[in-house]
Amino acid sequence: MTERSDTPGRPDLRALAPNEAQRERVVGAVMGGLAGRPQRPPERSDAVLEAVAFLPSRWVATVAAAIIILSAAVVLLTRDPPPSPEVVITAWADRQHVPTNGELLSAFLGYTP
Repeated sequence: MTERSDTPGRPDLRALAPNEAQRERVVGAVMGGLAGRPQRPPERSDAVLEAVAFLPSRWVATVAAAIIILSAAVVLLTRDPPPSPEVVITAWADRQHVPTNGELLSAFLGYTP
């Protein structure tokens, strides 16, 4: 690639191009060779199904999902609701507290820092 060539330009390889009969002969030989070879069975690509097959049974998965959903519901329902802005502003006034921007956002928009 880095060698210098004495003859400029590309070599003309059109004389090596096969004609239609030669092309058909090569393609026919390849196709004939393929027809005589044994075919491999297709590879299985159902890894997800194999992973699910290791589960003991469907009812175990259903019970596990129900437990996860119930525990999430209990966590969400037992949280204390945030105080109303009136309660927060009254507490600030009683303590003579000047709220920061984050505290104002938390009180009025429900933003939690």
